[in-house]
Amino acid sequence: MAITTVGIAGAGDVAKFFVEELEKDERFKIVVLSRAPREWFASRSTVQMKITDYTFDSLRPIVEDLDILFSFLHDNSSFYVNAHKAMLDACSASPRCKRFVPSEYGGDIDKYPDLPRFYKPTHGAFRVILNSDSHGVEWTLVNIGYFMDYFLPPAKTYMKPLTGIWPITGDDVIIPGTGDEPVGFTSARDVAKGLVKLVDAPSWDKHIYMCGERTTFNRAVEYLQQRRGRPYNISYRSAQEVADEIPAHVDDDDPKYLWKLYMDEWIYAGASAPPEHLVEQHRMQYFADVRFRGIAQLLDEEDLE
Repeated sequence: MAITTVGIAGAGDVAKFFVEELEKDERFKIVVLSRAPREWFASRSTVQMKITDYTFDSLRPIVEDLDILFSFLHDNSSFYVNAHKAMLDACSASPRCKRFVPSEYGGDIDKYPDLPRFYKPTHGAFRVILNSDSHGVEWTLVNIGYFMDYFLPPAKTYMKPLTGIWPITGDDVIIPGTGDEPVGFTSARDVAKGLVKLVDAPSWDKHIYMCGERTTFNRAVEYLQQRRGRPYNISYRSAQEVADEIPAHVDDDDPKYLWKLYMDEWIYAGASAPPEHLVEQHRMQYFADVRFRGIAQLLDEEDLE
């Protein structure tokens, strides 16, 4: 039995789901890269942890022992570009690891490549590097819309709450736009199952899409109200209201105070919804035996646990 060594850069929430799905197949050896020890990963007998500062010199000896590298690094500063460039260079220098899945996990990047706006100087800048043919590394950018897990109680998922950004807080819902714009949601667990399939895929499209449910915030909130048996306090922020608050020029490398506005814009622009035709194409091409759950299915199954 051939063993495939899978590298995971970034010991965070999504990586936990991915590790659990890889553990189901004994063909995979799991190596997790992190800037510091992480107990959840270090305590697992299936995981080998490697500490790195994400410079080329630090990454090169680690990547040389991998067959494929997935990144889950999330950072809205220049560190994102520098770390991903170092990972790409390490794969390029490796005689063995020639497949790389950078951390993307956004929405429709074909139609809206610069949304949310904090992606432009980070993800956008790195995409330019990726599209150079000089590195000799096969890559793909995976996009899934919003993680559906934000509908779940925190105890039911590894995903940390998007406090201050997610439109639903307790009994209050503030929806950007009209609420009728398309939004895509995919369970983090289902994303992880899809990523496992990409390990064995013979080749990749440059952009790969998954989506568990394409809906609108109005429809999602209406369903949640029916499910819980009482209404939310619902209000709306128009696209113009949000746009008026976004400054024309931003000098901050990581403008945290604008994250909420940028994510609201991502929602009302319809940019979070992966393109339907590519979702279906990629489901048949890569994920034929992955069951992508909708919101109702996810909540029903979590209620049973």
